[in-house]
Amino acid sequence: KNVEQLMREQVEFRSSVRSFLNALPYQLWLDGGRLAIVHDGIRDDMVGRESKTIRDFCLFGDRSGGRDELGLPIRYHWALQYNGHPAIVYGHTPVSQASWVNNTLCIDTGCVFGGRLTALRWPERYVVSVPAQRVYRERSRPFGHPPPRPSAAPN
Repeated sequence: KNVEQLMREQVEFRSSVRSFLNALPYQLWLDGGRLAIVHDGIRDDMVGRESKTIRDFCLFGDRSGGRDELGLPIRYHWALQYNGHPAIVYGHTPVSQASWVNNTLCIDTGCVFGGRLTALRWPERYVVSVPAQRVYRERSRPFGHPPPRPSAAPN
């Protein structure tokens, strides 16, 4: 619906919106590098680096390149492999409750889908969560982390 509204706007306005969104940072480093905020995730080897590949991972996570039965990208639970020092706070993956996994915290608890709105109080690592007032959009997937990335096949 919002995309339809945007498409009714003048080309100049749409162009300024696109420029604004493209200029936003895809990773934020806070508290002297002890805390990173990303949309979906970041691997240990990507910390402190920038490239199109790293940008894509930060925005969309660990993807297989394929699509599931709903036509959505197949994604993997990148945080299971994270061993980095900075704490990572991310979203993009609605979970029923925020919990720490390998120094990462997914705070997307599905507010838009009628779940909860969750935030982290830093440096206390205190998680605050309140129920959504209503369902704003129906979900297409159940809440929960995606599966782990399959291991490489043995030789």
